[in-house]
Amino acid sequence: KKHIKLKDIHNLKNLHFIYEKFKRPLIMDTEIKEMRIKMDNFLEEKSDSNKFTVIYTDGSSFENKYSAACLIENGNRKFEKVFSNKAKEEVKNNSNYSELVAIYTALDIVFKNNLLDKPLSFVLDSDFISINLRWIKEKRYDLVDKNLKKSSLFRKIYKMLNYFDFNYVLTTVKSHTNNNMDLYLKNKIVDEMANKALKS
Repeated sequence: KKHIKLKDIHNLKNLHFIYEKFKRPLIMDTEIKEMRIKMDNFLEEKSDSNKFTVIYTDGSSFENKYSAACLIENGNRKFEKVFSNKAKEEVKNNSNYSELVAIYTALDIVFKNNLLDKPLSFVLDSDFISINLRWIKEKRYDLVDKNLKKSSLFRKIYKMLNYFDFNYVLTTVKSHTNNNMDLYLKNKIVDEMANKALKS
């Protein structure tokens, strides 16, 4: 059984995996084009800063150092922050930790600048962090990764998301692509910000 991830939707030829068995494609080319258009519209909406406070985050780590970057857009307002720091022994080479730092930093900016007038739209390229944030959104803390539950930083994010109980959406994108949609370009920006900070 083959599963197609949402972020791989642009490679919809994968959906023809039963062709050899049934001697016909799973879906027709016209349906593929329609699905691509719908997916593009869906992604474009999630990066619309007039409808959402859009939060792009990324983190990077190497040996005893980590970096985190975030870019936030709310209408005509724009905020960004990037920094690097020495990593504690328990989080060395832990990219998930740097991703969490970026999200926590972004939420702190959102609260301090009163950017909750719109639903939040998180855009990130970490499947692991995204699915665990989704469990929080769906009130399924029991499904959150057991190691993440031990993280004081993740618990802080959990409290922030639950205390204010605001509406938010999550979009996971594929990193390092040539897609020119705004969503991917902004993800590339925070990726470059984090990598540059890590090397400085």
